[in-house]
Amino acid sequence: MSKKRLSRENILDSALRIIGTSGIYSLTHRSVAKEAKVAHSTVSYYFRTIDDLTVGAFKKLIADDEAVSDAQLLNLVEKKGTFSIEEFVGVIASGLKSKYKSGYLLQAEYELFVYSSRNNELAEAMRNARKRDVDGVQKLLDRKGYKNVDAEIILSIFGEFARDLIHSNSKGAELKVKKVLNLIEKLK
Repeated sequence: MSKKRLSRENILDSALRIIGTSGIYSLTHRSVAKEAKVAHSTVSYYFRTIDDLTVGAFKKLIADDEAVSDAQLLNLVEKKGTFSIEEFVGVIASGLKSKYKSGYLLQAEYELFVYSSRNNELAEAMRNARKRDVDGVQKLLDRKGYKNVDAEIILSIFGEFARDLIHSNSKGAELKVKKVLNLIEKLK
């Protein structure tokens, strides 16, 4: 990866850390420069406005999530030739738990979600990411023979799962995973 690319990635990682630990309104070019240990002008060079920075941070968060999930599912396919719906649900739950354990990523995603009501470009990026998620999950469910299961419902339950993690309700989070699996089985 080029030095320029590393600097941009470092800035986005720093922005996510600030959003996740101090809140979206703590995000400034100066706070990111300090966190990333780069010059203020470097942050401004890559991201002219705070809105550009928030959208960039969200897109990085989503790209990282997709890369991890894809790698985990590919690993299952390579080991077994396929994967069960339970394993698929486990991959989603595992990804959310990893985000929670980071100490800030799940909170950053929540902060960005709330802020999206004030930022049209961020709201559009979130809608596009959600549509990709729903379409991907729906294709998988259809391929596995779960044609009556609505992916939108499944992802909404995982939204509740994430909320429970943010509020340190791990028991509630685990119940959401069981709820997803029960719902899928009932609708099969």
